[in-house]
Amino acid sequence: MPLPTRPVSMAAIASEWGQQVHDYTFAPAGAICSGGSITAPTADAWATLPIDTAVDDPGGYVDTANNRIEIPTDGSGLYAIRCRVSSDDGAATDRSQIRFRVNGTEIHRNTETQEGGDIITLNVSTFADFTVGDLITVQARQVGSGARATLTLTSLEIIRMGFERGAPS
Repeated sequence: MPLPTRPVSMAAIASEWGQQVHDYTFAPAGAICSGGSITAPTADAWATLPIDTAVDDPGGYVDTANNRIEIPTDGSGLYAIRCRVSSDDGAATDRSQIRFRVNGTEIHRNTETQEGGDIITLNVSTFADFTVGDLITVQARQVGSGARATLTLTSLEIIRMGFERGAPS
């Protein structure tokens, strides 16, 4: 197979796989957003974190009216998803948790011990296969009965990495 050539604007790449590699490498689909703050609910209950700012959303993923990300038409694929939440003023003996939910089902979670009056940052990230119409929310809670923490969605990023893991057989 000859080496691929560098394409000019809007020109096809001369190979079977070249256009797909180009598109995922140089024009990945996805979005970055951030949100507001909530006070951790009582009784270890989960609360959906607000998404109020689409920082970068050329594909129309971010739905600020409903505090979620929706996988758009032609958006099916394997995604890297990462979230950062700050937790402030929670009781030192309690824990903060964040989780991803897809269509109402948890797919991944992280827990960190709070540090009293200090701000801690919780990170959660995973790879997941999403299909058109999937609805992704981020929820948070405080485990314990101490002073309620303020939980803030610092950033939520979702980037399509391809169609599947590995090469087809």
